[in-house]
Amino acid sequence: MIRKLILLFGVLVATVVLLNVWRSQCENRRVGLTDRTQTDERQTDSIATHDEFGLTKEQREDQAIFSYNAGIQLAKEGRYEDALKSYSIAIAMKPDLELAWVNRANLLMDLGDLENALKMINHAIELAPDDPLAYATRGNIFARQTKYPAAITEYNQALTLSADNNAGILRARGHAHAKNNDLEMAIKDTRQSLKLDSDNAQTYCNLAIFYARQGNDESIRVFDQALEKFPDESCVKDIKEAWDQQIRNSAREKGVEL
Repeated sequence: MIRKLILLFGVLVATVVLLNVWRSQCENRRVGLTDRTQTDERQTDSIATHDEFGLTKEQREDQAIFSYNAGIQLAKEGRYEDALKSYSIAIAMKPDLELAWVNRANLLMDLGDLENALKMINHAIELAPDDPLAYATRGNIFARQTKYPAAITEYNQALTLSADNNAGILRARGHAHAKNNDLEMAIKDTRQSLKLDSDNAQTYCNLAIFYARQGNDESIRVFDQALEKFPDESCVKDIKEAWDQQIRNSAREKGVEL
């Protein structure tokens, strides 16, 4: 139904009845936008000001929220191109909807379009310079571009602005430190991330790998914890396979067949 609404958007936006339905669907907004106060002045502006589709400002905002939420659902379903289109509609309806720019940047990054992802997130930061999510996203893009010092700078800013939900940012910064060959900082960030969120398999895997790169036997203890808690997670399986192969190769060098 969402896809049909999006594809037929050009026709539906001219139908006031459907717009009223869309408004009712947007009452429980996941975006967290401030509820509008219906003052006489606002009502006058809403009636007097229409766009080229015949929509009032309020109707455009409602359509933006609907399309934004549709984009989230489409992305969860793996329909990334449709999600991009939905975010584009949201941005067209409400150009200052910063979260739509952030989500579009994340999708473009995941699809490998790092250049356009960076343009999207730069604009998001212009719209909301105090949003830690936007800086963390720009850090992720820089990391994908192997610009690890730049990524670390963005993660620093994100952590400065963020009051909570820091585990993911710390994990990402730790990974960037490791890629930048600073294992001490990588381990420090990753351990802190693990304290904040002990239910993330990737954090255990990263910490085990960083310790192993140091030649620290602590890697075995951390990996044993990961294997116990997350035996079916892909990163745990990958490490186990790599370590098993390393043991087999070492044994062959000593003339022992396992």
